[in-house]
Amino acid sequence: MPKTNKLFQTILISLATLMVIALLMAIWLPLSLSFRLVFGSIFVIFLPGFFYTFIFFEKDKQPTLPRLERVLLSLVFSITLVPLVVFYLNKMGLAINLLNTSLVIVGLIVIAIVIIILKNKKQGEENA
Repeated sequence: MPKTNKLFQTILISLATLMVIALLMAIWLPLSLSFRLVFGSIFVIFLPGFFYTFIFFEKDKQPTLPRLERVLLSLVFSITLVPLVVFYLNKMGLAINLLNTSLVIVGLIVIAIVIIILKNKKQGEENA
C-alpha cells in the first residue's frame, strides 16, 4: 500500500474517532460544546507541539522518533510553548482572549510549518 494512502487512512480513522468521542460527550453536554472541547483540545494541546517535533527530531527526512514518543513530546511541547508565548504576549500588552490565543496558536503552527519546509528544501539542495 502506498505511503500516502496509508496516511490518508490514518487521518480519516483519527477524525472519525474524534467525532465519535465528541458525539458521546454530547450525551452530557450540548453538541457544539462537546465538539469545541474535543477539537479545541487537539488544536491547543497537541498540534503546535506535533509540528515542532518534526523540527527538532527529524534528520534527512527520516523520522527519528517512534509514534508514541512523538505524541508524548507533542503534548509536552504544546503544554509548555503555548502558555509561555501567550504569557509573554500578555506582558507586552496583548489581551488574553479567545481570538488572540487562537491566532497565537495558528501563528506558532504556521511558523513551524515554514521552518519544516525550509529545512526540507535545504536538505534537498544538499542531497542534489
